[in-house]
Amino acid sequence: MKPACLKRGDTIGVISPASQPDAALLERGIHFLENLGFKVKLFPHVLNSTGFLAGEDEIRLEDLHSAWEDEEVKMIITSRGGYGCARLLESIQWERMKKKPKIFMGFSDITVLLNAIYKLTGLVTFHGPMVKTNFSAPSDRTVDYFLKAISGKRYTVVWEGEYFKAAGDIQGKIVGGCLSLVVSLLGTPYEPDFADKILFIEEVGEEDYRIDRMLFHLKYAGVFKKVKAVLLGYSDIGYDIYLDFFMKKAEVPLFTGFPAGHGSENITLPIGIPVILYKRRFRPELGLLESPCSYSYIQ
Repeated sequence: MKPACLKRGDTIGVISPASQPDAALLERGIHFLENLGFKVKLFPHVLNSTGFLAGEDEIRLEDLHSAWEDEEVKMIITSRGGYGCARLLESIQWERMKKKPKIFMGFSDITVLLNAIYKLTGLVTFHGPMVKTNFSAPSDRTVDYFLKAISGKRYTVVWEGEYFKAAGDIQGKIVGGCLSLVVSLLGTPYEPDFADKILFIEEVGEEDYRIDRMLFHLKYAGVFKKVKAVLLGYSDIGYDIYLDFFMKKAEVPLFTGFPAGHGSENITLPIGIPVILYKRRFRPELGLLESPCSYSYIQ
């Protein structure tokens, strides 16, 4: 199931289902979205703070449900990540989301919502930029692919990366996101269906031994025997720990360096849309095989 695409003049709702954003950076990101031609609606508890959370679970959940029910809001985007989305999963009213499909976007801790929504409702979600985190100081490519995705374009991304163990081009639907959050979903009702998928992972702020432990967790859970390929995004500690693991411990095609996640560029990846990974001679490419939303506007 695909959400409706956006056009300039539509309203984007902003919520904080995890941690509290910096108010000044949030305001800067809101102004940027408004300058792109969208209306922006902040939900009441966006700037709440309770410890490491943007308010108690009940009010963060209330904002999520309210944004989904709001007829004016055509897209929901998160202010930032941090921590807290997993605390909401058992209380989310999934049937309400099925009845009113909307673009839902974020990354980092939002990984759990992106994959749970897709798993339990079939709705395509969007691993992509957030208001405070990315739009307070956006890169050109981040904005370009954000607009392409929400307006329904089929696009191709070419990047400076490498590929290993790929016999040819590979097709599949994207699942995944932040590595630690993907691992946290294993063995739960919200675990992605990995069969024949392309697993996207990226990470920040983790020691190499923790990365290694999480990769082994995925291996022992049988994930790398199910997926068609692994697409590796941002890593603040480089790729050596990943290459050591995938060259020695997992027989799965690997594409590295995709510009999405916690880096300076965060290219939008629709969760649940078929893509193709091209094994080009000099640089890999990723192409969407379908529009990520239900109709397209000319921008």
